[in-house]
Amino acid sequence: MCNGDTLNIEIDSFSTTNEILDYVVHYSRLQNRDGWYIVEISTTTLKERTLEREENICDVLSEWEEKTTEIFQFMFMKRTFLPGHLEDDIVRFYLFFQMQWLMSSGKIPVTEDDAAMYAALKFQTDFGDFQTNDRIEAIIYEKTLLPFLPKQYVHPIVHSMAASPAIYDKMISDYKSFTGYTPEKCRQVYLDKIKDWPFSKAALFTADYHTSKLKKSAPVTIAINFDGIHLFDPGNKKPFLTWTYNNVSNWYAASGTFTIVVGNLISPSKEIFYTDQGHEIAFIVQQYVDGLLLQNQTAKTPTKKYGRFQ
Repeated sequence: MCNGDTLNIEIDSFSTTNEILDYVVHYSRLQNRDGWYIVEISTTTLKERTLEREENICDVLSEWEEKTTEIFQFMFMKRTFLPGHLEDDIVRFYLFFQMQWLMSSGKIPVTEDDAAMYAALKFQTDFGDFQTNDRIEAIIYEKTLLPFLPKQYVHPIVHSMAASPAIYDKMISDYKSFTGYTPEKCRQVYLDKIKDWPFSKAALFTADYHTSKLKKSAPVTIAINFDGIHLFDPGNKKPFLTWTYNNVSNWYAASGTFTIVVGNLISPSKEIFYTDQGHEIAFIVQQYVDGLLLQNQTAKTPTKKYGRFQ
């Protein structure tokens, strides 16, 4: 679980993702499982794969045993966000921890000031009010910061800061300013501050982007949400390009690539992304397209099939 809970679930040789998902949704006291999935995550590479509903869990575990160079875990995550999905307090509770995990793993680009502020909110949530010379200062100054700061600001070997030491002072200053905040208020402040970011309700991927307009590929962050597919330069919080699903006529994944076709049949443009997460990206796009189609059908408005999943 993104909030740090570990569930021990008894399975047999026939157990499927559906059964595990039902158990976790019940444990979490969620009203429904809309948008929630069991995700396989490599803790070595941070590569994500959403398990299919009828996938056999024992088969997945057997595959893990064969990949001796990687360590895997299952995580319960919200992968798609349709209107109304965030109205539940329990959903927001788990989303706080999911966003914090995404940020600390380096998937969300943030500035040093942002990183310090969000780390301070997490400190306040976990340990309460700042007190001089207590274990909170020890955690900060002994540099065990990986659960709190984005990994780009933490040395990967000794866990010391790779960025300016000023981030320490900013983090402590922000931490002191949150004195008196309850965990619930911290979570609300955190979500309020990021609610307008495209990252806050999106599945995030990194890739090398190739288009006919460019002479070479360029690294990008891909954010997929209800509004469409957004491209960001690494470290930038504003997209330089967005395609709504109305503009996407087709999409497909192949070994090492994800491709979308934008425009109409007369003047289509093929956009290629070099990534080993192509099938996962295609899966997320399909979920949003299916969700939009369902909403259109419910509203009894004309619908259109925007693309297909290969």
